[in-house]
Amino acid sequence: MDHNLTEIEQLTWDFIKCVRKTAPATGATIAQVLQIKKEDHPGAAVRYFIHCLRVKGYPICADRHGYFTAYDQEDLDKYRKALKARALSIEEAVRGLENAKPVLELKAQEQIWEL
Repeated sequence: MDHNLTEIEQLTWDFIKCVRKTAPATGATIAQVLQIKKEDHPGAAVRYFIHCLRVKGYPICADRHGYFTAYDQEDLDKYRKALKARALSIEEAVRGLENAKPVLELKAQEQIWEL
């Protein structure tokens, strides 16, 4: 784990390290604890802080109920597997879009085919 945290990352970790899988914290709850204002896009801010902590090796997981700290290897492995599946799905979409054409270009092709 990288212990070189920004102040907001440290505040986020200080809160979430106490959050267990049995009672996960929603992004809204974390934003409230961190006192992130609505105009600062709290959902995106919390996701960013959590991402930064994960990149630095902090064992933060999530499920449909919220964020929690992994206290055992099984939770960590399960979450890493879920992230890998999401990354694969995103990569598939990127590959599909590599051959996509803008709608205007498609409409022009359709008009040529109608001639």
